[in-house]
Order: sequence, then structure tokens, then C-alpha cells
Amino acid sequence: RAWQEYFAVAEPAAIGFAQVTQESRWKPTARSPVGARGLGQFMPATARLLGTTTEALAALSFKGQLPYIERYLAAYRGRMKSLEDTYLAVFYPALIG
Repeated sequence: RAWQEYFAVAEPAAIGFAQVTQESRWKPTARSPVGARGLGQFMPATARLLGTTTEALAALSFKGQLPYIERYLAAYRGRMKSLEDTYLAVFYPALIG
């Protein structure tokens, strides 16, 4: 299948699952040295952009964090053409494409 077709079906759950596995190893209390918190390891600035806090996001289940992951990635939806672009959208958006 084309990436766009896959993305429309699998996002945000598959991408969120991969991100949580990599970033927090499914540990809800995970904290990074730079301030990211919880399963999804949202940074404080990203949480503010999404209208919430890292504390509030860290208190959510994976399912509860999915809408925030989806809202964050929505800004890059038309630019993400590969799994690598999706990874870059999370960690270094300027390099997408």
C-alpha cells in the first residue's frame, strides 16, 4: 500500500505506539533530562502548544494521549511521505521531506 493510505488508517495509533515504546518503554512515570514526561514524552513547549501541560499529559493513558499525538502530527500530515518523515515530525520537523 502507498504510505498515504497506510498513514490514514494507522495514524495516530501505530505511530503513537512506536513513539511510546521508544521514548518511555511504557513507563508512565518516565521523565527525560530535558523535561519530557509520561508515556508520550511530550516536551513542555509542545504541551503548551496543544493547550495542556506535561503533568496533565503524563496522567493520561496511551489511549488518552492519542488525540494529542494526532493533533500534533496534523500540522505535518501533507508533508509526511515516509515513516522517516513521521519520525522527523516528532524530533526535527525542519528536515521533513
